[in-house]
Parts: sequence; C-alpha cells; structure tokens
Amino acid sequence: MTTAVYFVRIGLFLSFALHIVLLSSCKPKLIPSTNVPVTKENTAIVKFMEQYKAAVEKRSVDAIMELVAKDFSDNMGSDDPGLHLDYLGLKERLEKTLPRIQDVRLGMFIQHIAKLEKDMYEVVFYFNKQILMEVPSGEKWVSVKEVSRMVIRKRHDKNAPYEFEIMQGI
Repeated sequence: MTTAVYFVRIGLFLSFALHIVLLSSCKPKLIPSTNVPVTKENTAIVKFMEQYKAAVEKRSVDAIMELVAKDFSDNMGSDDPGLHLDYLGLKERLEKTLPRIQDVRLGMFIQHIAKLEKDMYEVVFYFNKQILMEVPSGEKWVSVKEVSRMVIRKRHDKNAPYEFEIMQGI
C-alpha cells in the first residue's frame, strides 16, 4: 500500500512540475522596463522613446523639434481650438517654457505599442516627470505623474537622424 501512495505522490508532483514548466514557458519575453513584447518594431520604437526622453532631459528645443514631424498636430485632449498645437505652435511653446526649467528628470514606462496603419504607431506610456522650475517666489520642484499617448510615424529618409517622428502627443 505504501508503494502505491508513493507512486501517486510522485505522479502528482511530476504533473504539477510539468504544468509549472509549461505555463512559465508560454510567457512572452518583454523589453526591459516596458510591458511590450520583444519584436524588431517594438525595439526600434522603445529606442526612439529613449531618444525622446534624452531630448526632454537636455531641455533643448532643437533636440525635441528634431523628433517632431513637420505636420505635427495635437488637440491636447481638448475641444478648445486655443489649445490645439501644430509644429510652429509647439516650437513657440517650448521656447517660452524650457528657459524657465532648470532641471528635468523623466522616468518612463512603455505600457503599450499598437500599429495604427502602415508606418504609424500608437505608444502609450506612463511617465513620472520631476521639474525644477523658476517661479516668481524662487525655485520649485514640480512632479507630474500621468499616462500619455503618442502617435509616431516611421521615417523613410535614410539621412534622417531618427527612425521615427512624432505626429501627435508630446
């Protein structure tokens, strides 16, 4: 009788172990610090988003605008036409805002990448932005945590400095 119990226990243990191994091998491999699977496209998009992060942290209008498409358009999540931005409006806003910023620390976690149409992708990311700003009363650290959406387009110009350009959502 004890031999039968032994074989049943061993059988259950092996069955459990096999299920664990099979279930763990089905999990897709994710790009580090993201929630997106490893693919050639996703890897290139994550690299572009890291370039965007670096440009923002440099606080350089030119570096940021190099990443933006000339036909950029963003309604800033509002129906108010006064809040809508195009390429030149974005550049003007950055030129007014960035000189007042003394330091930027940007943490980014990419949650989702989806192909919208040929060469256009939606990137949904969480970011934690900490800004040291000059205000009338002195310097102040401001922290912004939010989920943001960016639409990017693949560039086909071989001489372009970046593989993608921002169409919407900055």
